[in-house]
Amino acid sequence: ESYVNLLTHHKFDNWCSRGFGVQQATWTVDGKNTVLDVYETRVLNNRLGDEWLPRSTEVWIGSGAEAAGDFSIAIGHNAYADAARSIALGAGARVVIERSVALGAGSEVGVSVKQPGYDPWTDKLSVKSNHIWKYNDGIVSIAAPVARIPTSRLLTGVAAGIQDTDAVNVAQLQALRQWTVMIAKNASTYLGGGADILSNETPTYKIQTSGYSDVGSAFKGVDSSISDLYSKIGNVAGNSLVQQEGGGSGRITIGLKTGGTEINFMNQVLQGRTLSGLADGKLSDSSTEAVTGKQLYKVQGEVATIAKNT
Repeated sequence: ESYVNLLTHHKFDNWCSRGFGVQQATWTVDGKNTVLDVYETRVLNNRLGDEWLPRSTEVWIGSGAEAAGDFSIAIGHNAYADAARSIALGAGARVVIERSVALGAGSEVGVSVKQPGYDPWTDKLSVKSNHIWKYNDGIVSIAAPVARIPTSRLLTGVAAGIQDTDAVNVAQLQALRQWTVMIAKNASTYLGGGADILSNETPTYKIQTSGYSDVGSAFKGVDSSISDLYSKIGNVAGNSLVQQEGGGSGRITIGLKTGGTEINFMNQVLQGRTLSGLADGKLSDSSTEAVTGKQLYKVQGEVATIAKNT
């Protein structure tokens, strides 16, 4: 018996030609490159032998290929699609997860971890569960990254992604790095103190005799120094040689709160100074007030008159 079974179900053999029509069916190619309708004719490869198969919607092509899942496709030597609506394309490609695709020889889809993706903002898995952060319709694999001997493939010709679920290419990552470097350099400049964010170099700020490696601590150091300075100023003001009693209208004292019995008004080259602006001191046997030149001049005149009249 010799025949060719066309995809249109128009069967030609030595005896008859049967009706036309297209229906869902499983088609196989055996070692003799014969296309067979498994619903109407016999399968001629060694694996299945001579038997009738039920109506099906799977497709497998290649020796050892098997599409075991409903509506699945297996193409290539020993390609295996075990899950519903899965596709295994390539020699040894294997899929056991529904609605998933294994592309390329040896590629595998065998692990389903339905959890959200990594969130770089928190350095943890995302808490979001929408389709952007958590897949909900199968996996596409171009290698076997979790196999006993893990494999990977380089994906090239990828344009820059636009939507949230588009792939990102290296050009976009380089642009992001340039932007990040610019921000880091600007921040380092603004921080000062020898800071270099890209090299993980912290700044050093000197406040008085203390060093600080961050802005917060440096400001605390400044605050402490200012508080200390105010305290010293207060102490100086409280112990000042010149003070005024009773606010802005009281008596002015010199050295009231310090020791010593002498006051020296000389300048840096040991020259004497003139003390001016003095009011007339009281003249009595108990007075300690300074006498002005005017008072001495008057006394001098009086003494001269007395001397003249005697």
